[in-house]
Amino acid sequence: LCVPFGTPKGTEKGPATSDSAGGPAQGRLGSCLRTNASQSAPLRIQERTDWRLPAADSSTGYSSRLKLQSIFDPEGVNGGPSPKKICAVTTAKEIHTMPVLTSLYLCNRTVYAAVGSPTANGAKITAACQTELPEGCLINGIITNEAELTAALQGFFAANELPTQRVALAVGGSQFNHRVLTLPRMSEKKRAAVLTREFSTGGADVTAPLDDYMLLSTDKKTKADTVLATRVESAVIETYINLAAACGLKLYSIDLALAGQIKLVRATPELAGKSFVMLQFDGDSLIAGLYEKGQYKYSTRSRLFNPRGTEASGAEIGQKLSGLIQFQTAAKSEHPIKAVYFGGSTAADLAVCTPACRALQLEVAAYPETESIKLPEGIRLADIALAAGNLIGR
Repeated sequence: LCVPFGTPKGTEKGPATSDSAGGPAQGRLGSCLRTNASQSAPLRIQERTDWRLPAADSSTGYSSRLKLQSIFDPEGVNGGPSPKKICAVTTAKEIHTMPVLTSLYLCNRTVYAAVGSPTANGAKITAACQTELPEGCLINGIITNEAELTAALQGFFAANELPTQRVALAVGGSQFNHRVLTLPRMSEKKRAAVLTREFSTGGADVTAPLDDYMLLSTDKKTKADTVLATRVESAVIETYINLAAACGLKLYSIDLALAGQIKLVRATPELAGKSFVMLQFDGDSLIAGLYEKGQYKYSTRSRLFNPRGTEASGAEIGQKLSGLIQFQTAAKSEHPIKAVYFGGSTAADLAVCTPACRALQLEVAAYPETESIKLPEGIRLADIALAAGNLIGR
């Protein structure tokens, strides 16, 4: 799920069960947002088939495996060229000229930023930072105190001298509904209709839905695609658009945080072919992504009831991992989970979780470093995992 932007007016100056059984559709560097034609939505979507930005950014682009893409355009016009039927396959030359982005990952208590550009195999990050957010201004992805959050973000950008012109925002929460589907090859129009039907009959009917999907894999023999379908209320996206405008940020895209995790795993050759769980700590919430042979399969988002860094917290997280192992066993998978990797965690988190992980016969470690993600000296990939993943192209 992604909303890629041109130059939205107001920024020039200045959820199937949510988070379970699937993650987000991929970002500004992946698939993008479509409206449900059967529902009225306050957002307009200008259909495009490439990843090229209008106007000043029209010389750069991102590759996409999808033939149909969209550029978010709140006024119906954004000053750019007319939509063109172009199959966008980014060349090596274009990758080297990608614009520098500020990837901003908002979670409940912390904001992470990674400044950099996508590369052919991952991303090159030149700066990274993080800070705590005021308590209660953002709860489970829902903005509850816009004034405090705006002030905190303005101070964060100013203190760290972060670029404000191309901000790739990564968010998440229970308001995003998603599921993994295996679908036969079909036209984009038919696939959009299938997604609408799947969500409407699955209890995810909303007033003004925005639906999208991310291609996970393709079976060449059966010609079937496994996709990650996503639905969100358009009003949710609008709250982030308004937040960016209030902060004086020029949005480049809005994407789901779990998409960053999926892209990060894809860009980590050290994990290719392995079956594991990646845990991403988000304040008192925990995102757990299950990967089978290196491919995304399932995810959950749950609350942590015990204070992080305590023995009770370690035991609680061990129980959550045990549940994922049972899920994998019940699915009669031939690929048992062998390891768990931590992102956004502290040394205390890792220490208290290690006994429970080892009791489950799991290898336990912080998310591994990889040559495909270039980092500034002193920055660990595990600390900025989802912000880094948000920069990665396909």
